[in-house]
Amino acid sequence: MKKKSLYLSIILIVIFYFHISTSINKADMQTSSFPKKMIRLKNGATAIHYLPAGFRSEKRYPLIMALHGKGESAESAFRAWQPVADKLGMILVCPNGTDKKEGYSKKPDDKLMLIKLLKLIDHNYKIDFSKSFLTGFSRGGNFAIESGIVHPAKFRNIICIFGFYNDNLTKIILKNKRKRLYKNSTFYFITGNGDPTQKSITKCYKLFKKHGIKCKLKVYDNIKHTYPPGLSSLTKKIQSWAFQKQRKDKRKTKKSL
Repeated sequence: MKKKSLYLSIILIVIFYFHISTSINKADMQTSSFPKKMIRLKNGATAIHYLPAGFRSEKRYPLIMALHGKGESAESAFRAWQPVADKLGMILVCPNGTDKKEGYSKKPDDKLMLIKLLKLIDHNYKIDFSKSFLTGFSRGGNFAIESGIVHPAKFRNIICIFGFYNDNLTKIILKNKRKRLYKNSTFYFITGNGDPTQKSITKCYKLFKKHGIKCKLKVYDNIKHTYPPGLSSLTKKIQSWAFQKQRKDKRKTKKSL
């Protein structure tokens, strides 16, 4: 009898502590306002990774990969885009640039780091790439354009917010255009009237239009070099514009077969 009582007591204690630990874990999950994690690649590169509110593993989600500006970090990109991720139901990844001074580096090439992150997220989650974006602010905007030009198969939809265009990329555009590598690409450029980026990005927009690359230019009258207001509603409009373009392309392809 004593042995039975002892075993019963042990079982009850185990059940009690299991119940407490489970309750604590559930409470932590519910009270966590920013369920974000830090990704660290083998080369030491890091990125903030965030799943939207109400995330379900069986559902397919669009992805926002958001690049920060010069002198900033992934935290600044996260603060800007986290409300968008929650409102539109998107997975968010904010990579840190490996160059502490300039942000994103060309040597070593941070574009390869972005591709590794893309593969990692795609491996672990169901991603809807038709509604996904690579976006960047300021220096991050420059790098987003460059990534879309150099790796159009990896970065299809680009949103550049107050970024500059690098004229050295024109040769790559002409080379890739002949191979029809930009047939599924969309570029959305955002600048402000009188902003230092306006002249450069307007030139970029005209160049892309000339070469038949799907693009759109938004010039604000009342803001300069900052994130535009209503970022969630603006992103939703850009999604609709980019997705509509891709559906038209699919219909054209079907007709030509």
